Amino acid sequence: MKKFVFDKTAWIQNKNLLNKKVIFLDTFIWSKIIREEEDFVKLRELLLRLVRGGKIIVAVNISLISEVVDRADIGQAKEILGLFDELSGGVFLTNTYTLFSKELEEQIVARLKGRDVQKLDQNVTFGPIWEVLGEAHLSQYVAEGNSIDGKTASNIFRKLTQIKLIDLSEAWFYNKGVYKEESQKYLMKRYKQEMSDGSYRTILKEEQDALGRGQVGAIFSVCDKISFHVVYERLDPQDRFKEIVSKELKVVVNACPTFSVSTRLHAKLRFLKDVSKSIRVNDFYDIFHLSNAIPYCDYIICDKEMAHICKNELKLDKEFESRILTFNELDDFTEQLGK
Repeated sequence: MKKFVFDKTAWIQNKNLLNKKVIFLDTFIWSKIIREEEDFVKLRELLLRLVRGGKIIVAVNISLISEVVDRADIGQAKEILGLFDELSGGVFLTNTYTLFSKELEEQIVARLKGRDVQKLDQNVTFGPIWEVLGEAHLSQYVAEGNSIDGKTASNIFRKLTQIKLIDLSEAWFYNKGVYKEESQKYLMKRYKQEMSDGSYRTILKEEQDALGRGQVGAIFSVCDKISFHVVYERLDPQDRFKEIVSKELKVVVNACPTFSVSTRLHAKLRFLKDVSKSIRVNDFYDIFHLSNAIPYCDYIICDKEMAHICKNELKLDKEFESRILTFNELDDFTEQLGK
């Protein structure tokens, strides 16, 4: 049997992503867009027309799919997943952990070579949804005690290339609520619903340290990979690499876009909360979505609070040259896209 090989470069070219605007909608917009409210009907029709005309892609990511599955009933979830299929064309944003590893690699290599840091290209940033589903399926397959050889993996991925999100069986919803439960546990453990009285800078450092500890495995893996090229292929000075790892690594990690957006959003949420509010599980969902989307999408539509923090507090729209909008700004959004 011929081995299945996926050519992502050809897939990217076929999707013609370089010539399309990439849109990201948070869960609030998706939950509204399937309803028959006039403004959202207009938005849905506009997006469908622009997708069919080849002008935009409405990308989704795995955290968005997880939130839809967790928060909606199965009927509503399937309706949203069907719209995902239609508007995304199967394009998803690579998961945050994979992007972080690639970002860190680029940050270190750029310093080694004394050049500017380059934005990740679309071969890294985007891919077909079945890549993520395939990884999840294989993980479950192994967890059940099955062995995975090349032929088995090839057959699984070949079948998954035909899948649409709307085709997901109800069995895929077996872990409904698990992500939310884990987020709640993390929320209580990390923040205990108490408002911090520290400065934003102090809170940011706490968030960077906390998230950094969770990324230790990825950081070591990237450093080992680069070390191999430095030492064994003699591509760059070893002393400079040792200097980066020993003296600059925290700065390098903090500069990675997905890591930077995530830690700043966590810190700013904690800093801005008053006594009448506490950090909610939905805030964690938003941060997962936005840290993944803001650095790589042209337009992001999210709720009013998050848009305010991203634009007015952190200036992320200017930093990453993306348009961050709220529901109240949809007229501006539709006018720009409709041109």
